[in-house]
Amino acid sequence: MPNHNLKPVAFTMSTLFPLSPPNAASEKLASIFADFRTTLETLSQPAAQSTATPPPAVPTVEIERLQGIITNLKEELGTQVYPLVQYQHADFELLARSQKQSMAHMTETQAMFDKFAEDHRITTGEIGEMSIELMSAPLKDEERERLDILRKELDLERQRFTDAAIKFGKEKAALEV
Repeated sequence: MPNHNLKPVAFTMSTLFPLSPPNAASEKLASIFADFRTTLETLSQPAAQSTATPPPAVPTVEIERLQGIITNLKEELGTQVYPLVQYQHADFELLARSQKQSMAHMTETQAMFDKFAEDHRITTGEIGEMSIELMSAPLKDEERERLDILRKELDLERQRFTDAAIKFGKEKAALEV
């Protein structure tokens, strides 16, 4: 009877594309070169010492296999280094862009500090009044607009009253004649 409680393996980036350590290719290449050096040292020792033990014959197939491994590892190392160079280039672009933005922010901040320092209310100690003025400014603007509207209405009403008074004066003068 099959077990229905088993959950399938989740496909993640790490399960589909396992990551090896960044220096795995260089370590493997270094170990192959170390083995190759020891083999060369063994082969290059004088013949008198090697007569006791015959040199191991390395078959051509093994040499070709090792050369293929070396070639593959060099290619793998090259493909790992190239993306690293691309990432470094992208990092430099990001760094340059962030430096430009920080310089712009610094300039804006300096301008705000300069404007703040030039305000005469700070030097005279009227900073409390300044904060109250900033809070009440919108209310004052609304009140000023309301008063402007009332003034226009009153001017219009006064003009009508003046026109009516002139008309009434003319009618009165016409009746008296």
